Formats: sequence, structure tokens, C-alpha cells
Amino acid sequence: MMAGMALLMACQPNAAGTEEKHEHEHSTQEEGMHKHEKHIEKTHVSLNNGKRWEANIETNEGIFNMLYLIDNFNAQDQTYEALQADLQNEFRTIFKKCTMTGEAHNQLHNYLIPLKEKIEQVSAENLNDIRDYLNTYKDYFK
Repeated sequence: MMAGMALLMACQPNAAGTEEKHEHEHSTQEEGMHKHEKHIEKTHVSLNNGKRWEANIETNEGIFNMLYLIDNFNAQDQTYEALQADLQNEFRTIFKKCTMTGEAHNQLHNYLIPLKEKIEQVSAENLNDIRDYLNTYKDYFK
């Protein structure tokens, strides 16, 4: 739970508004989340009074880039380790460029926490599960 809360705080713009500090907070919090991820309370994404949340462009691009990577993955030409690295890179970019605030920001994290766990387990067995999960993004965010 603490790691989830730290992750939520990491995406909040800092008081000085400096990007350098913002990026540093993300990498520190991601490391903390990784260490404590087994203690994260499961959360669910909810809608904004029945409507989708407004997401920043970079988040939308990151999610769609992950879908592209999975849809174009070929196990004969690529390894799952390489796919995982590419997916993790997109995931980190979402955090690095996070500008969302308020409840939309909280709901994005509710969506991202399970995604992080899925990416860490990428394999032939769960590739469709990751794809299906990424496809639900548009149900909650625009």
C-alpha cells in the first residue's frame, strides 16, 4: 500500500515545477514499488461519473505503443526478454512524462499498477492477457 501511495505521489508535479526533480522522484518511487509490489493493495479503475478520464497525450501514446509492440511481436524473430524491455521502456516513459493530476491521475495509477505486474511476467502464456488489458485502457481514458 505504501509503495502504491508513493507511486501516486511520484507523478504529482512538484512545487518548484522542475522536470529534473520530477523525473528523479519517478525513478526512486518505481524502485520502491518494485521492492514492495507484493504488498500493493489491488485497486480498480473507475470512470469519471460514467465518462472516461482525460489523459495526457504522452500516456495515450505510451499505451498505444505497447499495443503496437505486442501486436507486432514475432516469437521467431524476437525474444520475450526483448519485448519485456521494450514494454518497460514505454512504461517508464509514461511515468517520466506524467502531467496528470487529481482523480484522473489516481485512476491512471489504478490502471498502471496491474499493468506493471503483467509486464514483469511477459511470456507466451500471458501475451494475450497483456494485449486484452491494454485494450481496456480506452474504456477508462481518452
